[in-house]
Amino acid sequence: MRPPPPKRALLKCPPPPRGAASASDALNATAAKLLIENICLSEEAKSRYVAAYSFGLMYLALGDKERAIDEIERAYRERAGEDIDGIKVDPMLDDLRGNPRFEALVQKVFAPKKAEASSSLMVPAKVDFATQVRPILEYRCTPCHFAGGTMYKRLPFDRQETIKTLGTKLFSRIKDEEERRLIREFLAQ
Repeated sequence: MRPPPPKRALLKCPPPPRGAASASDALNATAAKLLIENICLSEEAKSRYVAAYSFGLMYLALGDKERAIDEIERAYRERAGEDIDGIKVDPMLDDLRGNPRFEALVQKVFAPKKAEASSSLMVPAKVDFATQVRPILEYRCTPCHFAGGTMYKRLPFDRQETIKTLGTKLFSRIKDEEERRLIREFLAQ
């Protein structure tokens, strides 16, 4: 026998929005909105990296496709390899299929790499610590090595000097080859 459903007063749920197809749809939408607000506004998000791809999925769950694509594009710019590599087949992104912006992003992610005529003429792009390396470190090494963490005083990973000193010792935590390549390029500068 099933237990009786919980009483509304015990859950402290807001009333369903007007025009909701059902109470569960309204509750799901309300829960998703609260989740985003909680992540965006909490002190933790101010001091800790939250992957743009995750925000994209949350906005998609809310039905805000344009904002979802904005966040997924940001994940691409931040070189979020593990997340972005799956956009072509990720079933959670099915609602975006057919959207011209999303399809253009898929094409950009999976575009064939151009063969350069002469690699000796290529000048490698400079890897920026703040926008390319630090987000990787925040994702992999928070909470310990960032403000408030147990290792922050000894090894603050929000400082370029620390990363330059540690070098490839960072790879004990960073297993993704694309992330390692990016950090190697940064260290070589």
